[in-house]
Amino acid sequence: MLAVGGTILGIVGLVLGILEDPAVKLVATLLLWSGGVMLGSVVLLVIRAAYRDVVAWLRDYFPSARRRGEIAEAAASLGLREGDVVDLDFAFGTDVGRIDLIFTGVWRGHQVDIFDCRRKLRTMGDDAVEQWSCVILPTDASAALRISRTTAGSRLKGIVGRGGVPTGDEAFDRAFRVEADADMKGEAVSLIDDRVRSRIMEDAPHGRVAIELRNHRLLYCVARRPIDERAGLLEIATRLRDAIPAR
Repeated sequence: MLAVGGTILGIVGLVLGILEDPAVKLVATLLLWSGGVMLGSVVLLVIRAAYRDVVAWLRDYFPSARRRGEIAEAAASLGLREGDVVDLDFAFGTDVGRIDLIFTGVWRGHQVDIFDCRRKLRTMGDDAVEQWSCVILPTDASAALRISRTTAGSRLKGIVGRGGVPTGDEAFDRAFRVEADADMKGEAVSLIDDRVRSRIMEDAPHGRVAIELRNHRLLYCVARRPIDERAGLLEIATRLRDAIPAR
């Protein structure tokens, strides 16, 4: 919103600046100045966010002894341990590169894996990288399906006839895209019942979300989170797993 507002003020200021009236020129100067301040604020916010991401990346990929201790303590606080590998046998894992900060073990009677990963995002022919935090939990459901947030790209696919599987819940279908193989679409719709849809709508954080069911396992991924927020991510994934009917 700041960027849009700053751009509009700047354009209006430029247009008014063409006029000869001194009073109008003063207003134009004020608009240009205000627009510049707003755009400058956006730049500072972007730089600040990028700085935090870079610092977090450096801390995790080149950890100091203190950082290694923090990671071990975070795992122990959940009753887990640091792991070496993750079985990422999901469609989501196709473009996943590096996997780090793996916590593994038994949590509330079930095997769990929590990890961060870097995933290639292929857009407009260029390879971009997104950072994710993910949880893998066992589930009784045998269906195979994928759920992600609706994006401009997925809306375009819907227009050209490559849309996802509609659930019949308009609010949910506007916010999320469900994908399943042709022979699994009916089962996918019946599996994502009112309870599951409500749980996803209520718990899914803002930003990127990727949910996948495959081979009796649930993958729940969000935009990268600090390790001290992993307990909350694990709770969200567990609530969803508990809402999924055994089919």
